[in-house]
Amino acid sequence: MTIRLHVGLITGARARGAEREVVLSLEAGAVHVRELIEAVVRHEVDAFRQQSIDATALRILTPSAIRDGLAAGVIRHGGDEERPAVDVDSAVDVALLAFADGVFEVFVDGKGVLIGELLTIDDGSHVSFLRLMPLIGS
Repeated sequence: MTIRLHVGLITGARARGAEREVVLSLEAGAVHVRELIEAVVRHEVDAFRQQSIDATALRILTPSAIRDGLAAGVIRHGGDEERPAVDVDSAVDVALLAFADGVFEVFVDGKGVLIGELLTIDDGSHVSFLRLMPLIGS
């Protein structure tokens, strides 16, 4: 079964994270937080791969695209930059380790969760990933 979650990423760079709807292949109901993190990471890696495919598609520079590029200071036509390959299993391992090490926190429907916790998620649940920033000199 697939469920729709509202996923937000909050970093120190911006007080409010952009929330977007994400469709995951998870069963509604009881899910371990590790399964949730793994599903979100796999979704993000797939999205990254799709962006890489889209970026290499043939693009035609139109006069308006050239004007916009000149205004921005750079004219890009796509396909110049090769994105690195991503090992999804390694990405999942890194995310789980970062969560266990306290690099980020996970909130489901406004409640903080722990690494071994069993969560209840439903279609439309709100999931936030809060990246923690160490304070220097404290």
